[in-house]
Amino acid sequence: MLKTDFDKVSDIYKKYYSTMISTAASILPNKQSAEDAVSESILKLIKNIDKITDISSYKTRGYIVIIVKNTSLNLLKKQKHLSENHEDCLEDEIMDNEASPLDNFISEENYHTIIKAIRSLPDSMSNVLYLSTVNGFDNKKIAKLLNLDYNVVKMRLSRAKKAIKQILDEMDGAVREKQK
Repeated sequence: MLKTDFDKVSDIYKKYYSTMISTAASILPNKQSAEDAVSESILKLIKNIDKITDISSYKTRGYIVIIVKNTSLNLLKKQKHLSENHEDCLEDEIMDNEASPLDNFISEENYHTIIKAIRSLPDSMSNVLYLSTVNGFDNKKIAKLLNLDYNVVKMRLSRAKKAIKQILDEMDGAVREKQK
C-alpha cells in the first residue's frame, strides 16, 4: 500500500469509524462482533482503496455503509449458521435486455432522483445496484465484496434494474399528471 493509500485509509477510518460501528451494531448482537465487522470491512476497503477518490463524498459514505452492512450480515449468518441465499432459490435467472434507467439520465438532479429510488429498494437489490451503477463494480467484484454467488448477483441486479425502471416510470407518470 502506497503512503497516499495509507493516508486515505487512515482518513476514512477517522471520518467514518462512528458510522461504521453504529451500522454494524445495528445488525450484530454485541460490541465485539460490531468491532470485528468494522475490522473486516476496513480490510475490504484497503483492497479497493483505488476505487475511492473523494473521501468526503456521499458516494464514498454509501459505499462504506454497504460494505459494513454486508460484512455484518455475513458475520451474523456465520454466527447463527443460517443458510445463504435462501430468498433467491425459487426463481430462475432473469435475462435483462433493457438498458439501465441510469444509462438514460445524465444530469445531477436525475442522479439524486435515481439514488433515492435505489435506496427505496430492499437492501438485497439496492446494495448490488448501488455498487454496480454508482461505484462501477462488475458482478464478479460485487459477488466477492458481498460474499454472494456470482449468479445471485446477476439475478439481484436484473431484478433491481426492473424495479428501478418501474419506480422511475411511476415517478415520470406522476410528474406528467402534475403538469396537466
